[in-house]
Amino acid sequence: MEFKLVEMAQDKSPEARGLLLLAVTDKIIEKIDDRSDREMQAYCDIALILYDSTPATNLQQLAVKVAPYSKMPLALAKRLAADNIRIASPILSQFEGFSEGDLLELANKVGDAHLQVLAGRPDLTLKITDVIVIRGSERTHLKLVGNMQVELSAKSFLNLMHLGRHDAEFLDTLLLRPDLTPGMCQQVLPNVDADVQAQLRKLVKSSLSTEQQGKLGRLKEVRKTLGPSVDESDVSKLWSKCQIARVKKDEIVGVLLQDDRLEQVVALLGKFTRAHHQSTRSVIFNGPADEAAKLALDAELCADTFAMLAQVRCRKMRLPPSKAEEWIKAFEAEQAHRKSHPGNDAASTTGSSGFAAKRGKKRPPKNRVSRVRQYSSFENPLG
Repeated sequence: MEFKLVEMAQDKSPEARGLLLLAVTDKIIEKIDDRSDREMQAYCDIALILYDSTPATNLQQLAVKVAPYSKMPLALAKRLAADNIRIASPILSQFEGFSEGDLLELANKVGDAHLQVLAGRPDLTLKITDVIVIRGSERTHLKLVGNMQVELSAKSFLNLMHLGRHDAEFLDTLLLRPDLTPGMCQQVLPNVDADVQAQLRKLVKSSLSTEQQGKLGRLKEVRKTLGPSVDESDVSKLWSKCQIARVKKDEIVGVLLQDDRLEQVVALLGKFTRAHHQSTRSVIFNGPADEAAKLALDAELCADTFAMLAQVRCRKMRLPPSKAEEWIKAFEAEQAHRKSHPGNDAASTTGSSGFAAKRGKKRPPKNRVSRVRQYSSFENPLG
């Protein structure tokens, strides 16, 4: 291999230079974890010398190769990130070797096409998102607002509300962000027009309480306890691991909702209530608020968790915040009803709503009334 590299180095054509750079990069990646700082610096020097004479096609290939490796030289990563968008894109979206200062530097100098890619990164800080809001176009703003893995400052929310006040769809997406807290809503309220004020007031009314916010710390502990198991796609296996770790139903549902894993929440609700998956899914995605409330109470979820479920559902389905408020009111009403009629809970809610499993018929014992549980049929909203 070394002899082949020497041969390639003797050829001064751009094509040969591009192939040489890719070949040297492959050699470095081969044992990148074992490479010393001196070796990485030597590679960086070689790469930067070859860079200007390397064709764009080869540089695109280079960017794809180095993007997954945070140990790659920072100088090379910055050079790629500032290049043509086709070359820069993999680095801007994937390279984890950038510090906050590096990303801030990029956000302040790259063009809008680059900012659009940068806006999708999960590791942006408030300083960086502030710059992206100030410098970015409408497309960049839309990409940033849809990135639920980062937080926006009150200043950015206010700027975006002004910029998007005539775009109802954009504004709805912005108002459904989980980091738009009641306190932040109150902060920006005096500086927006009447229509936005009305939406913000509705949002404050349906938002999580201070007590609910305090429970987020417990969800962090749950993530730590479950470790990689939290990413388990099979909900039966996930719930088994939760039971071993003594993680409660509300806690694992809360963690899944934080990750917008609504489909898995639906599957868990079906498991908790022994209901058919299709019925459960139809209730959450297309059912009335009172049926969703009954399902959640049958699954033994608390009001805080149901509020999270209502809000995530609205965000995922691009529904107005008022729909979440409607669900929360239905939950409170059903909860009050069950408290005032404790003896009728199992019969009235499970039997009428259809959230219990089908069981084979059994002969009822003497002097007792048998209860037949059946599924309710709901239309599948997603076909």
